[in-house]
Amino acid sequence: MRARFYFDIISPFAYFYVKLRHRLEPRLQIEPVPALLGSLSGFRSLTQRSAAHSSLSLTQYNGVDLYLPFIYHLGRTMRTSPFCSCRALITALAGTFLFTTGTAQAEPRVEFKTNQGSFVVDLDSAKAPKTADNFLKYVQSGFYNGTIFHRVIDGFMIQGGGFTPDLNQKPTNPPVVSEAQNGLKNQTYTIAMARTSDPDSATAQFFINVRDNQGLDFPNAMGNGYTVFGKVISGTQTIDRIRKIPTMVAPAPKFGRMADVPTTAVVIESATVLK
Repeated sequence: MRARFYFDIISPFAYFYVKLRHRLEPRLQIEPVPALLGSLSGFRSLTQRSAAHSSLSLTQYNGVDLYLPFIYHLGRTMRTSPFCSCRALITALAGTFLFTTGTAQAEPRVEFKTNQGSFVVDLDSAKAPKTADNFLKYVQSGFYNGTIFHRVIDGFMIQGGGFTPDLNQKPTNPPVVSEAQNGLKNQTYTIAMARTSDPDSATAQFFINVRDNQGLDFPNAMGNGYTVFGKVISGTQTIDRIRKIPTMVAPAPKFGRMADVPTTAVVIESATVLK
């Protein structure tokens, strides 16, 4: 009975998990699905095809291909299994499983194209929902296009998203409340919101850590931290290229003079939400 429960109930969930990992982690070398998962008729070929397609990228993700075999197998099981009396409970569990795993892969990603190269940021809207939403609104409106990384400190961070190449500051939307207590840390290549001494003053400017900056985490010496809301997942070589650009003190229209300004303007040519 215990073995039958595994084959009838657990195996569809295990199959779905493995196939989901193949789609979301295409670079990992995942071992072939155990033969036990293919014990029911037709199931082995599905799992083998799943392993064969492990090189698919996230942009090639097809929800129907992922969910349909799972639903078909579970439905077929419910017609023949001695556990069919538990149909309502199992269906509810399946629905919860599909919802939670299906939404986990949907975190938005933003591609920045600069005159120094491109990079992609993966946002964590689960842990920083207000910050991520605020950031996406600026991206979708085209606000960041034509702005610069105006502050570069190698060994610390690179900051941008608020000034034009002539160091004029762009008008912004109202500030977003701090989410620095979300548990995300200011580690290398993470993206966080810049702000004033007021923890709830972040608007459009962001920075990317080029080292682990524990002093920026909540709680810090001032009692507040800086909200991390994502991480650079590709194009880190672009970040490294930017952080190594020499800097200077430059005249700024409203600020008199600004320090740590790159001698070569680092222009954000476009910021786009990836589909």
